[in-house]
Amino acid sequence: MRLPSLPRLLPARRRTRIILAIALAVPLYLVALAVIPALLGGGDDAAADRAAALRAISAGNWGLVVPEDRAALARAVDRAWRDLRAYRTRYVSGTPTLLAADTPETESRSSYVLDSTGRITAQHDTNDMRAESPASGGREEHFEGYRILTAQPYMTSRGRRSTNAELVYQRMLPGVWVCERSASDLLPPPPPGLDFATAGDAGFADIDGQRVRGFQVALGAFGLRAPAIVWVDVATLRVRRQEIESTLPGRREVWTYSNFDEPDAIVPPTGVTCQDT
Repeated sequence: MRLPSLPRLLPARRRTRIILAIALAVPLYLVALAVIPALLGGGDDAAADRAAALRAISAGNWGLVVPEDRAALARAVDRAWRDLRAYRTRYVSGTPTLLAADTPETESRSSYVLDSTGRITAQHDTNDMRAESPASGGREEHFEGYRILTAQPYMTSRGRRSTNAELVYQRMLPGVWVCERSASDLLPPPPPGLDFATAGDAGFADIDGQRVRGFQVALGAFGLRAPAIVWVDVATLRVRRQEIESTLPGRREVWTYSNFDEPDAIVPPTGVTCQDT
């Protein structure tokens, strides 16, 4: 007895659905075969980069580090920074004597909290400038500000949502708060973006009790368009400090990064009306 063929067992509409399902399943299966190994390989690439980066940054003779390991170090440093969810910065400027005495002409401190994509959700800044600073105009200046990402929509002039709104509070001390409501950045801040291909070796040191290695680079971290010495944590591959010669004669500028993944409670002032920009 011959069994009936598949078309005779199923109604025409059901046969069409099965054929369509098979037609869709085949390309999806092929895509999965290509994508899943790539995703798994991304983790392997990160691990391989980190291993090469640790080998490069710990090398006794930086001049003998091969280009491939230097490139891996750049990628690993960027990846380590992108993984951060909170950190602080301190910027100081002044003569070497003032910096050695920890009495800079200008000092700025910032705290950052970031989301899972690396975008800044909250930021708090303070800035203090001494009367002796060439940029102060002969008087002390003190500034405070906040930057807060909200879930509120920011609308274009045509009434379309462009992104979420960002609230920016600021005041000169003594003074009153003002607030602007503007469109938030769509992308996170850039990673360090260091070029180790031609970097020189500045040796090993300690910063905040952590072992670091310094590199002389033609351009600094985070888009700083000036020659710099950048210090990278040997264990975590995070940038901990960078230093440049100031454009003002006889002065230096130093950025220090700390408190990694230790989020601060950043609370902006209340009762302040924010104006749309």
